Amino acid sequence: MGNVVLNGSASSVEDFDNFTTGNELWTNIENYELSPFNVFPVPAKNRLYVEGEYDYLRVIDVLGKEVLYSTYTKSINISTLKNGLYILEIISSNKKFNKKIQISK
Repeated sequence: MGNVVLNGSASSVEDFDNFTTGNELWTNIENYELSPFNVFPVPAKNRLYVEGEYDYLRVIDVLGKEVLYSTYTKSINISTLKNGLYILEIISSNKKFNKKIQISK
């Protein structure tokens, strides 16, 4: 028998659309595009560099709270953020691209 990677349940139609387990397939992935942005270094210490033009970006912590917002710039000062994992949400031409970033000082 294999390892259980996800274990959960769905109690309503809305839950089922977003999360299922067992033999069901995830079908709620729409228009997935590879990100045209290169983000480095990972892990980052004090500055994060984003190659590619975008409208704005947000850094979101693991609890879903926005901890940093920036309009277009080639490097972002992240020195005030604590060590840990974050989601970098890049918005460009009304499209969202997400990347995981790690801060380690």
